[in-house]
This record gives sequence, C-alpha cells and structure tokens, in this order.
Amino acid sequence: MKRPVITNPDVSLVGVFCYGGQKETIKQFFTWIMIKIKKPFILILIAVFLFSNFAYGIEPGYKSCLRVPINKDTLKRVEAVAIHESGELSLASRKDKFEAYLRAEKPEEFILSDIIRRFGLETKDAINVLIKIKYDVGEYLEVIDERGNTTGRLKQRSSIHRDGDWHRTVHVLIFNKKGEMLRTIRGAKARTSKGLFDISSAGHISIGSWKDTAYEEIREEVAISADEISNLMIVNEENGFIKIGEPNEEPGFDEKGAYHYSAENTNREFSTLCIAVTDLTAENINRRLRDQVDPRPVESADFVLISKIGNLVKEKYSSTFRQYFLNRETLRAILKGRNFL
Repeated sequence: MKRPVITNPDVSLVGVFCYGGQKETIKQFFTWIMIKIKKPFILILIAVFLFSNFAYGIEPGYKSCLRVPINKDTLKRVEAVAIHESGELSLASRKDKFEAYLRAEKPEEFILSDIIRRFGLETKDAINVLIKIKYDVGEYLEVIDERGNTTGRLKQRSSIHRDGDWHRTVHVLIFNKKGEMLRTIRGAKARTSKGLFDISSAGHISIGSWKDTAYEEIREEVAISADEISNLMIVNEENGFIKIGEPNEEPGFDEKGAYHYSAENTNREFSTLCIAVTDLTAENINRRLRDQVDPRPVESADFVLISKIGNLVKEKYSSTFRQYFLNRETLRAILKGRNFL
C-alpha cells in the first residue's frame, strides 16, 4: 500500500498524518499546518499528542495515523488506517520477516488477524510460512470453542494439549481398488503412538480447509502425492467426531458419542473423517518410505480388509485407530453408504 501524501489545498484540516521515522511526511505536515491554520496552540496540541504516543511506545514496524476532519473529496482518496512498512516490500520479503519473527520470538500464541495486518500477508501466505517452520519452531493450531467455532487464535500445539484447548484434526482412511484399507505402523520418530498400528494418515488442522491438510498429511506421512489420490471426501459432517484424552481415562464412548481415552495431557479435538482411493501398492509406498532421507512418522504400511483386523488391544493400536474401529459395524455401514466396500 502506498504512503498517503497530502496534496489537496482544500482540506479543512489535515486528513492523515503518519509517523514512524518518515521525515519528509513530518516536514510536509508541519509546513502545511502552519500555513493553513496559523494557530500555534493547535501545533502544540499535536506535538503533545505525538509525544504521548511515542512515550507509551508504538509496535515496531507500524506508522500510526492521526485522524482529523477532512472534506469528502479527500476522504475518497486518503485511507486513514494504520499502514505497515511491509506493504512496500515484496511478498517474499514479507514472508521472510514473518518467518524470522517466529524463529526469533517463538510466540506461544497470537491472533491471526494481527499477524496478517502486521506483516502485510494474506491468510494463505501465513499458512505457508507456518507449514514451513512447524518442525523447527513448532506447530501452530487454531483454537476453537466447544461448539467447533473458530476464534482466530493460533497457539503452539504443545500448549494447546497442555491447556486442553479445543482444536481440529483431519483423519484419512485410504483404500485400494480391492476395498482394503492402508494401515500404517508409527515409527520411532513419530511424536505420538510410536510403534503402534494407526490409520492411513492423520494430522492437526492449523488454519485453512480440511482438504488442504489432508493432502499435506498424506504426502508427509505415507509419501503419496495429491495426483495419486482420488475420490477424497468427508465421511461425516465436518468436525463430526469428538475425541477427548485425559490422564488415566478409561477408553470408551460417552452418551454423546465422543471417544475418550487415556493421554498424558488433556486433548480435546473435533475430527473430520475422510476416505480416499489410491492405485499404489503397499510395496510402492514402503519403498518410498525407506528411500526418504528425512525420517517420516510412519515406518511402514500394509493394506488390510477391515474384517481381518484383529482384537484392538491397547498395546497394538493407536487411540485414533481405536476411535473408529472399536465399533467396526458402524464404520462398515458408513463406508458401504459411500460405495467403498
């Protein structure tokens, strides 16, 4: 966004004055105010206003604006808003500044709209930066309320689980053309459920759509690209499954259908369950997993029929797997309705 310049001699009072080290703007403003108004006491009042703002501090990188009455013609041309310096930078530079801020400050939480305004980014650009740094700095998730409504607050994943905040996840069941489901085994580098059987893919939704997160997690966890996936769809309504983890909690479902399980920290999540199809074989997938330089959370995978899955003992299956397969008849009915079985 370009810096506003006062050029209209018919302005009744100054339309906009932005400060923040901009000497030309300051000089222009005071020259105009002295010529146009010719009242020293107004200049004194403005000086006091500016001093008080500087004394209390202004967030670095902003040029705050002083609004006073202007005529209608000027109002159409001048934006009396806070203007960020990054508006004069390229998109790449603004994203770099945001990334540098995250790496240096490692904020526990922030308001997304504040970040977008401060660094001059679109939501999609902020998402890309958050994805880029999630393994180095930490994964930021959006906090939602108990009804599944967004709040605009983003918070470190570890802090969300520590504080028991509600958040969103996406769970994906991938099938082959034989109707077999891709079952994975979590590796030693996985953050949770190490060494346990798990569903095809799962991940936390930072901000954005469940579909974007689903494709990203499938690529990261089982090395399947988006063009190798077809018929990706939601089984239930978005955020339709509820999963709650508490220390020493007995596994099972409550009267509202929420799945409870034992967890080190409090975990409260709304889960979107998806299904998809791939033509890849287990051999193809495992070869890719072995060839990866950076270890993935998934160690290996195989395709199995739901009817062949054994007893879901706690020691062998993850809580996410048990969430959907403790009642296999219900899951089979859902999948049959989607023509997957």
